[in-house]
Amino acid sequence: MYSRKVLKFLEKNKIRLNDKAKIITLDDEIEGILLNRPDYLEDDTLIIKLSNGYNIGINLRNIKSIKVISKTKPVKTINSKDKIPKKPFISILHTGGTIASKVDYRTGGVVSRFSPDELIKMFPDLKNYGGIHSVFLGNMFSDDMRFSHYKKMAEAVKAEISKGSKGVIITHGTDTLGYTSAALSFMLENVPIPV
Repeated sequence: MYSRKVLKFLEKNKIRLNDKAKIITLDDEIEGILLNRPDYLEDDTLIIKLSNGYNIGINLRNIKSIKVISKTKPVKTINSKDKIPKKPFISILHTGGTIASKVDYRTGGVVSRFSPDELIKMFPDLKNYGGIHSVFLGNMFSDDMRFSHYKKMAEAVKAEISKGSKGVIITHGTDTLGYTSAALSFMLENVPIPV
């Protein structure tokens, strides 16, 4: 989260998170997408994603000017806690894995951190195919999966079927996806929808 000083600066310049901006600094000209700030960086640093995929930090005191190149369209949020969407809908059971990971800049590795709703926001076109009901089962890497997790997934799939889901997507890491698929194929015999 950005400091109040940065938020006022962004508001004054009519820039929101995920807007593409042109930034003129004391010694450079940069174009990129404004990202949220990781917690461990200094408060007055803007984080910009460059076109090459790298992220950079620019301290406010080094910025001469900033201008919006293009605005992001607000994404309609889907809150899985409120209600089951109107039919037809599919269910996303969130277990974690690489798809639900973010870079941890302190370690250089990745950590499972995305919530199901954040994943839906990342892929807004999903709403074009019907309603989405997301369920949080856990946030772990697939090599941490055990039989108790398979049981929890199977029970969650059955619960979604009973609510009227037309299909279930289980987010899962790739390392042990084959094992989980095999286990669930025995636990979910003759289910009436694709899983």
